[in-house]
Amino acid sequence: MASTFTSTSTNIDVPAPPIFGGDNYDYWCIKMKLFLRANELWEIVESGVDQRQEGVQYEEAQLKKLKEDELKDVKALAHIHIALVDTIFSRIMRAASAKEAWSILQDEFQGNDKVRITKLNTLRREFENLKMKENESVKDYTFRMIEVVNQMKIYGEITFDQRIVQKVSSSLTQNFFIEVTIIEESKDLTKLSSTELFGSLLAHEQKLGKNSESPSKGSFQSKHKSKIEKIGGKGKFNKSTSNGGYADGAKNQEPQKKEKFQPCGICGKTNHSEKDC
Repeated sequence: MASTFTSTSTNIDVPAPPIFGGDNYDYWCIKMKLFLRANELWEIVESGVDQRQEGVQYEEAQLKKLKEDELKDVKALAHIHIALVDTIFSRIMRAASAKEAWSILQDEFQGNDKVRITKLNTLRREFENLKMKENESVKDYTFRMIEVVNQMKIYGEITFDQRIVQKVSSSLTQNFFIEVTIIEESKDLTKLSSTELFGSLLAHEQKLGKNSESPSKGSFQSKHKSKIEKIGGKGKFNKSTSNGGYADGAKNQEPQKKEKFQPCGICGKTNHSEKDC
């Protein structure tokens, strides 16, 4: 059950902020930003609060705005405090504002501008080098790609669907060559969404899987025929034997009774019933 706390302004229970323990900062950052936006506090974290200047006479409206911003800043800082485990909280415990606390966390766990640019360039190279592995499913490959794309977005990259579609269609294994050709000839890739492409590829993969799992009737019969030969050795089927089976070495022996049966479902012959095969 998700934890909640009671909002003093609305007097109702709202979800508590996500907790950050030192791992997966990028994901926590996204969740925390959304939490602060939902509480109308992210703007104050992003822009900070104007400090009151001593000796300056403020108009009533200006003073009211300053007080509101200061209260929002305190609330935002309090939310950041309770969203951190103690070992992480110690890093920002002396921060005087929500903006300062957020910047400290960002610099330590995501890096400064120079570090973020370096990480983004690394992710761009990783994206360009992505290729589907042999025997890798469409689901697994697209998951790997989306993980890289999401990381790039965190560091400020704008990745359009068209770029993802082009990358996927040019990096699949030979099993999908025909399907990709059909998609390229029948659809406008500049308007095709990555979701539509993934759906078409998944359907094609499932079709390939069904075809490989469905043996033909001939292979089914030859499979059972080989089993019969292993059991009977070189002898042919002989209805005159006591057990209705094979008599080793009886090459030209005719059955004592000639009786017609429906074609056997195993070997296809009409001189015995399927249960006796």
